Amino acid sequence: MTNNRSFWDHILLQPSYGYLRGQDLYIPSLSELLREFLTHINVIKDRRNWLPFWSWLIFFCCMSYLIFYFPTTFRWYDLPVIIFYPMFILNIHSTIYLHRYCSHKAFQFSHPIWVILFKMLVPKIVIEESFAISHYVHHQYPDQPGDPYNPKAGWWYCFLADANHQSIARDLSEDDYTKLVKLINHAQLYVNSYAQYKRWGSLSHPLIIIVETITSWALTSLCFYLLVGPQVTMAILAGISTWAFTIRTFNYKSHGSGIDKRDFSKDTDQTSNSLNQKLPGMVAGEWHSNHHVYPRSARNGFKKGELDLSFKVIQLLHKIGIIKNFNDSMDDYKKRFGGDGAYI
Repeated sequence: MTNNRSFWDHILLQPSYGYLRGQDLYIPSLSELLREFLTHINVIKDRRNWLPFWSWLIFFCCMSYLIFYFPTTFRWYDLPVIIFYPMFILNIHSTIYLHRYCSHKAFQFSHPIWVILFKMLVPKIVIEESFAISHYVHHQYPDQPGDPYNPKAGWWYCFLADANHQSIARDLSEDDYTKLVKLINHAQLYVNSYAQYKRWGSLSHPLIIIVETITSWALTSLCFYLLVGPQVTMAILAGISTWAFTIRTFNYKSHGSGIDKRDFSKDTDQTSNSLNQKLPGMVAGEWHSNHHVYPRSARNGFKKGELDLSFKVIQLLHKIGIIKNFNDSMDDYKKRFGGDGAYI
């Protein structure tokens, strides 16, 4: 095992049930998953559980809003807004900012101020640290033991993953912690010192994340209210809340729900069960099998019919100077793959 692979092995906090039994993936029972979940959101027992606690507090607030909204305020003609905002705006923003920028550095902003402004364009639901660091590990071990949201372990395994499997380890050496900081410091985050990390168990400081979260929700809600009025604002917030649920199972679905469903006339990756699915591809450019072949490419749609709206936005931001440069793997794709998408 190389030193690099050893680094990926231990940067995440391993669940109490582990990843293996012998040489095989261990699939925990639902009761084991729920016990792990309750342990990891317990801030009274350990303040270092603050990040999964905060993520799930946001989630439960979203679900509480849905419980209130649909029986009391929902109007059928608000349904297009409820569907459109999360399906296009939130998915495209998440794909560009969290996925292609924070995790893969597929492009560079021309100035740090654009990073800060861009991430505040939508209400904060997903914390950068929780997504980006575990996503690095996911790409090291896709669909294998150690993948923090391994679909082969089931729907609940993925749904609860940010609490159970995505926190960073709490016993990192100072050298390893410094390596983690370098993986994410391009996202213009306030990053804990090593001493603060030992206290809080995270790269991010809780006060900063809490202020950012509340500010993003307040500013975007105020903008919605001023632009479209209270009723449509409530419909948009309902759409945001539904997205908070569906985003937790994206990787489960995009990797075949734990089953190898690949069709090599359209799915390019041979190292995992990732799929080029039409709906996430068309609404956000999330051609996931292509992405696993070219994780650092700002473009994920390569063939005719693979519309990539996220890449179109990146190109537009580049033209107006907000993005300085980006990676585009189209030329390499043409060399490696035939016109029908099959390996040649």
